[in-house]
Amino acid sequence: MPQSGFFFTMNKMLQGPRSVKTIKAAAAIAIKDEKAFAELVKIMMDGKDEALAFLAAWTISHVAEKNKTIAVAYMPQFLEKIQSTKAEGIMRSIVKVWELIQIPKEYHWEVADICFNFLKSNTAPIAVKAFSISVLQHLMNDLPELKNEVVFELEKQLPHASAGFKVRAIGFLKIYN
Repeated sequence: MPQSGFFFTMNKMLQGPRSVKTIKAAAAIAIKDEKAFAELVKIMMDGKDEALAFLAAWTISHVAEKNKTIAVAYMPQFLEKIQSTKAEGIMRSIVKVWELIQIPKEYHWEVADICFNFLKSNTAPIAVKAFSISVLQHLMNDLPELKNEVVFELEKQLPHASAGFKVRAIGFLKIYN
Protein backbone atom coordinates (compact mmCIF):
# COMPACT_ATOMS: atom_id res chain seq x y z
CA MET A 1 0.00 0.00 0.00
CA PRO A 2 1.55 3.36 -0.99
CA GLN A 3 2.15 5.92 1.73
CA SER A 4 0.99 9.51 1.55
CA GLY A 5 3.47 11.90 -0.05
CA PHE A 6 4.43 13.76 3.11
CA PHE A 7 4.74 10.62 5.19
CA PHE A 8 7.04 9.20 2.60
CA THR A 9 9.00 12.49 2.46
CA MET A 10 9.29 12.86 6.22
CA ASN A 11 10.01 9.15 6.64
CA LYS A 12 12.60 9.21 3.87
CA MET A 13 14.26 12.37 5.21
CA LEU A 14 14.45 11.01 8.76
CA GLN A 15 15.87 7.71 7.53
CA GLY A 16 18.63 9.58 5.72
CA PRO A 17 21.82 10.77 7.38
CA ARG A 18 21.20 11.27 11.10
CA SER A 19 22.37 14.80 11.63
CA VAL A 20 21.21 18.21 12.77
CA LYS A 21 21.23 19.22 9.10
CA THR A 22 18.67 16.49 8.30
CA ILE A 23 16.49 17.46 11.26
CA LYS A 24 16.58 21.13 10.29
CA ALA A 25 15.71 20.30 6.66
CA ALA A 26 12.68 18.26 7.74
CA ALA A 27 11.69 20.98 10.22
CA ALA A 28 11.91 23.64 7.50
CA ILE A 29 9.22 21.77 5.57
CA ALA A 30 7.01 21.08 8.59
CA ILE A 31 7.19 24.68 9.86
CA LYS A 32 5.23 25.79 6.81
CA ASP A 33 3.09 22.74 6.16
CA GLU A 34 0.67 21.36 8.73
CA LYS A 35 0.28 18.09 6.82
CA ALA A 36 4.02 17.49 7.04
CA PHE A 37 3.92 18.33 10.75
CA ALA A 38 1.01 15.92 11.25
CA GLU A 39 3.04 13.19 9.56
CA LEU A 40 5.94 13.84 11.95
CA VAL A 41 3.52 13.36 14.84
CA LYS A 42 2.31 10.10 13.25
CA ILE A 43 5.88 8.85 12.92
CA MET A 44 6.59 9.75 16.55
CA MET A 45 3.43 8.01 17.74
CA ASP A 46 3.94 4.88 15.63
CA GLY A 47 6.27 3.14 18.06
CA LYS A 48 7.46 0.46 15.61
CA ASP A 49 10.82 2.15 15.16
CA GLU A 50 11.88 3.97 18.35
CA ALA A 51 14.91 5.56 16.66
CA LEU A 52 12.72 7.00 13.90
CA ALA A 53 10.16 8.12 16.51
CA PHE A 54 12.96 9.95 18.35
CA LEU A 55 14.07 11.71 15.16
CA ALA A 56 10.48 12.77 14.49
CA ALA A 57 10.15 14.10 18.06
CA TRP A 58 13.44 15.96 17.74
CA THR A 59 12.22 17.50 14.47
CA ILE A 60 8.95 18.49 16.13
CA SER A 61 10.89 20.36 18.81
CA HIS A 62 12.80 22.24 16.10
CA VAL A 63 9.52 23.15 14.42
CA ALA A 64 8.12 24.45 17.73
CA GLU A 65 11.12 26.78 18.06
CA LYS A 66 10.06 28.57 14.86
CA ASN A 67 6.28 28.00 14.82
CA LYS A 68 4.92 28.05 18.35
CA THR A 69 1.29 27.46 17.36
CA ILE A 70 1.47 24.41 15.10
CA ALA A 71 2.09 21.95 17.95
CA VAL A 72 -0.77 23.10 20.19
CA ALA A 73 -3.38 20.99 18.39
CA TYR A 74 -1.33 17.85 19.11
CA MET A 75 -1.40 18.07 22.90
CA PRO A 76 -3.39 14.80 23.24
CA GLN A 77 -0.75 12.94 21.19
CA PHE A 78 2.12 14.47 23.17
CA LEU A 79 0.45 13.51 26.44
CA GLU A 80 -0.17 9.96 25.25
CA LYS A 81 3.37 9.50 23.96
CA ILE A 82 5.17 10.96 26.96
CA GLN A 83 3.26 8.63 29.26
CA SER A 84 3.91 5.55 27.13
CA THR A 85 7.56 5.93 26.11
CA LYS A 86 10.76 5.09 27.92
CA ALA A 87 12.85 6.84 25.25
CA GLU A 88 14.62 9.75 26.93
CA GLY A 89 15.04 11.64 23.66
CA ILE A 90 11.32 11.57 22.98
CA MET A 91 10.52 12.70 26.53
CA ARG A 92 13.07 15.52 26.25
CA SER A 93 11.68 16.69 22.90
CA ILE A 94 8.07 16.71 24.10
CA VAL A 95 8.86 18.63 27.30
CA LYS A 96 10.93 21.06 25.22
CA VAL A 97 7.90 21.61 22.96
CA TRP A 98 5.79 22.29 26.07
CA GLU A 99 8.39 24.81 27.19
CA LEU A 100 8.05 26.65 23.88
CA ILE A 101 4.30 26.68 23.28
CA GLN A 102 1.31 28.21 24.99
CA ILE A 103 -0.25 25.13 26.61
CA PRO A 104 -4.06 25.24 26.46
CA LYS A 105 -5.66 25.64 29.90
CA GLU A 106 -7.47 22.30 29.72
CA TYR A 107 -4.08 20.56 29.79
CA HIS A 108 -2.41 22.63 32.53
CA TRP A 109 -2.98 20.19 35.39
CA GLU A 110 -2.03 17.09 33.42
CA VAL A 111 1.15 18.69 32.07
CA ALA A 112 2.02 20.10 35.50
CA ASP A 113 1.58 16.66 37.06
CA ILE A 114 3.83 15.03 34.46
CA CYS A 115 6.51 17.72 34.78
CA PHE A 116 6.39 17.68 38.58
CA ASN A 117 6.81 13.90 38.56
CA PHE A 118 9.83 14.29 36.25
CA LEU A 119 11.20 16.89 38.63
CA LYS A 120 10.82 14.58 41.63
CA SER A 121 12.20 11.53 39.82
CA ASN A 122 15.64 10.21 40.65
CA THR A 123 15.86 8.62 37.21
CA ALA A 124 14.54 11.33 34.88
CA PRO A 125 17.21 12.71 32.54
CA ILE A 126 18.68 16.08 33.54
CA ALA A 127 17.41 17.82 30.39
CA VAL A 128 13.87 16.55 30.97
CA LYS A 129 14.00 17.84 34.55
CA ALA A 130 15.40 21.21 33.42
CA PHE A 131 12.74 21.67 30.73
CA SER A 132 10.11 20.59 33.29
CA ILE A 133 11.17 23.45 35.58
CA SER A 134 10.58 25.92 32.76
CA VAL A 135 7.20 24.39 31.91
CA LEU A 136 6.14 24.57 35.57
CA GLN A 137 7.29 28.17 35.71
CA HIS A 138 5.11 29.00 32.68
CA LEU A 139 2.11 27.30 34.31
CA MET A 140 2.59 28.85 37.75
CA ASN A 141 0.34 31.89 37.13
CA ASP A 142 -2.61 29.58 36.50
CA LEU A 143 -1.62 26.97 39.10
CA PRO A 144 -0.25 28.99 42.06
CA GLU A 145 -1.18 26.23 44.49
CA LEU A 146 1.78 24.21 43.16
CA LYS A 147 4.34 26.86 44.06
CA ASN A 148 5.24 25.57 47.52
CA GLU A 149 5.67 21.98 46.35
CA VAL A 150 7.84 23.01 43.42
CA VAL A 151 9.94 25.35 45.57
CA PHE A 152 10.43 22.60 48.16
CA GLU A 153 11.52 20.09 45.50
CA LEU A 154 13.91 22.53 43.83
CA GLU A 155 15.52 23.54 47.13
CA LYS A 156 15.91 19.88 48.06
CA GLN A 157 17.69 19.02 44.80
CA LEU A 158 19.69 22.22 44.28
CA PRO A 159 22.79 21.34 46.35
CA HIS A 160 23.50 18.21 44.26
CA ALA A 161 22.14 19.34 40.89
CA SER A 162 23.82 19.75 37.52
CA ALA A 163 24.68 23.19 36.17
CA GLY A 164 21.72 23.23 33.75
CA PHE A 165 19.30 22.24 36.49
CA LYS A 166 20.74 24.87 38.85
CA VAL A 167 20.34 27.70 36.33
CA ARG A 168 16.67 26.96 35.79
CA ALA A 169 15.98 26.19 39.45
CA ILE A 170 17.60 29.41 40.63
CA GLY A 171 15.63 31.37 38.04
CA PHE A 172 12.41 29.80 39.29
CA LEU A 173 13.30 30.39 42.94
CA LYS A 174 14.15 34.05 42.34
CA ILE A 175 10.63 34.58 41.03
CA TYR A 176 8.62 32.34 43.38
CA ASN A 177 10.53 32.14 46.65
